[in-house]
Amino acid sequence: MKKILVVDDNTDILELIVMIFELEGFEVVGLKNGLEMESMVATYQPDVILLDVLLGNVDGRYLCHLVKSDSKTSHIPVIMISASHAAKSIQEDYCHPDDFVSKPFDIDDLTARVRKVLI
Repeated sequence: MKKILVVDDNTDILELIVMIFELEGFEVVGLKNGLEMESMVATYQPDVILLDVLLGNVDGRYLCHLVKSDSKTSHIPVIMISASHAAKSIQEDYCHPDDFVSKPFDIDDLTARVRKVLI
């Protein structure tokens, strides 16, 4: 079973994404606190990370950069999620995510994008 780590400080969005992917047959862990992501990646070893750009306590682009610049985790696909369409260009220069999804997102589109990076 493929594992997904979802990091979003909005409880409603976090719970929705977790529920969607659990119903799709994935093992899912949700984190509201971005500062816990680094240790969770090491212990949980997700197959993909869904990461909000603007987290309350840390910038998601920084967390993406940490994942992508570490040889132990750089292989993990990261899909950035943001309500700010301008965040797409800013983050690509810094953290090099595998994909970007704008909020509000279409559920079918989000699940298709996750499946695509898992191939």
